[in-house]
Amino acid sequence: MQRLIELIARLILAIFKKPETEPEPVEPEPLVLPHPENAPDYTATMDNVDINTIISTWLAEYDVPNAHRPYWLNDCNIILSQKFTYPAATIAQTKTVYVRPEWCNPGVIAHEVCHIVWYELTETERIGYENALYDARQTDELVKLAWETKTYMQTNIVEAHADCYRYLGQYMPDSLKKYYPRLF
Repeated sequence: MQRLIELIARLILAIFKKPETEPEPVEPEPLVLPHPENAPDYTATMDNVDINTIISTWLAEYDVPNAHRPYWLNDCNIILSQKFTYPAATIAQTKTVYVRPEWCNPGVIAHEVCHIVWYELTETERIGYENALYDARQTDELVKLAWETKTYMQTNIVEAHADCYRYLGQYMPDSLKKYYPRLF
């Protein structure tokens, strides 16, 4: 009988018990590009920019393997220059990158070196990349974000290749990394 009374008391308390408040839903962190765009630095000049420091920063921030760094440091020429009016230019055949001082930052260098990489891919690899990028745009949230927010990627496949690395770097899906030799 005592147990029955205790059970009834618990039921009555449960009926009149104030409901526990639901925990506030936690908003997911907004998805952001791993390597955001750098604004130009209009105080930068030919005299006050150390291109070697910027190149070293790119190699570190984009986690370029040590085994490939001699290629970028010795076999390619990344030059601070005002030769062109636009931020940067690459002559892939000669492995030469020109970067204006105000645009000299790791992201711009990352983009430009991809033009050298693209030039070295075979035609079959280029077609493979285009197909892999299309697939990644359907399945990978970071690729989709880059494609939708950095519309220069939509200009042509060469710029898409360069900007994919520029904004995602080492965080791009593995299915694309094989199209970036000497960067992974």
